[in-house]
Amino acid sequence: VPVENVPEAEKTATQEAVADTDIQLGKYLDINLFKEVTTEEEGETTTEETKVTETNSNVTITITIPEELINTNESVDRTYRIIRVHEDEAGNLITDVIEGKFDPNSKTFTFETDKFSTYALAYNDEEVEKFTITYTDGVDGIEVFADQKYTVEKDSATPAFVGTPTRSGY
Repeated sequence: VPVENVPEAEKTATQEAVADTDIQLGKYLDINLFKEVTTEEEGETTTEETKVTETNSNVTITITIPEELINTNESVDRTYRIIRVHEDEAGNLITDVIEGKFDPNSKTFTFETDKFSTYALAYNDEEVEKFTITYTDGVDGIEVFADQKYTVEKDSATPAFVGTPTRSGY
């Protein structure tokens, strides 16, 4: 949805929901659900469409992330989420942050919701802490085995040494 088509009150509510955070608003989405009822009376078929704003249980939604919002920086980990703006029974705008799951292969984001209205695809970037691990033989003048270097992200498993180092002549 082009940002100019989003009502000002909903834009303001969305912006307030991410104020004082590192969450960036990416793109507005208008997600609607319609119920279609077809009846037949005296040989005449009638179809009536009704907009559903809320369901009794969650519905799973998968959206394709726009290319301009796909992270291409390997030193950054991007987390996507949805900001939902929905009107309560009293007419107040309520915002919710909805977590979901990003699939980097299909470039899709899947989340669950039970309300249908204006959504904003949002994200935040976190720098990925990386470390270099080097296995070296520590022997001066000769090479017992070639150095093995690995770059790993913080909190990931330490890579195993490949091979069995041996040394003769002791």
